[in-house]
Amino acid sequence: MGEPFDPVKNLLNRRKHGLDLSFGAEVLRDRNLIEMPDLSMDYGEERFNALGMVNGKVYAVTYTERAEGIRFISVREADKREAAHYFKANS
Repeated sequence: MGEPFDPVKNLLNRRKHGLDLSFGAEVLRDRNLIEMPDLSMDYGEERFNALGMVNGKVYAVTYTERAEGIRFISVREADKREAAHYFKANS
């Protein structure tokens, strides 16, 4: 099984968002998770965006599914609009 993320992308994500990409696995465990396909552009692979809560904060995760498992692309704290969407969908 390969790494669930690119090590260089992980470093960049930590610098930009303060989170390891591996934290995405914790976000995806939220039983109230919201997932949707990422249709913003053609990445050459199917990507998904997810909103999930961990310890009272909503996070946004972008990932793809590969033969070896989920590969995380981005993990960050959700912005206000995304958090509002999460709470509305789960009310």
